[in-house]
Amino acid sequence: MPAFRYFCDDCNSEFEEILLQTQEIKEYFEWHPCPDCKGRAERIRINTFSFGFKSNLPVGNTGVHSVDYPMLDIAVGRSADKKRAEGMAKKKNRDDARRKLGTNYISQKADGEIRAVNPKLLENREKGLKLLDKGLKNLDKDSKK
Repeated sequence: MPAFRYFCDDCNSEFEEILLQTQEIKEYFEWHPCPDCKGRAERIRINTFSFGFKSNLPVGNTGVHSVDYPMLDIAVGRSADKKRAEGMAKKKNRDDARRKLGTNYISQKADGEIRAVNPKLLENREKGLKLLDKGLKNLDKDSKK
């Protein structure tokens, strides 16, 4: 977005206009009506915009997020660290339970107790999956007839 700078000879005022549309730029490229005296103000130069972050630092905007907003980064980092620690603690508990119980097949009760899944239950699951697979194959054969 260019900012055009103009100078009016009639009233000796200097002002800046931001021209957003192509039509405006074409119309007011060389001159612009003066906002004070409505005279003809000639263009003297084109300014470009500078970009920066708002900051409460006395030094000004650095453009570096962690410097301009240090408290936000601390809060976000603290939250992420807390979630990561909770996840790692849960994983450690599961891994410890698997080692202690000697199996990868574990379940957790609502009160947090971790126990091994009953081997008979695993056997029944396997049988059920085999029956389901067999039934699906039979359905597939019947549908092809």
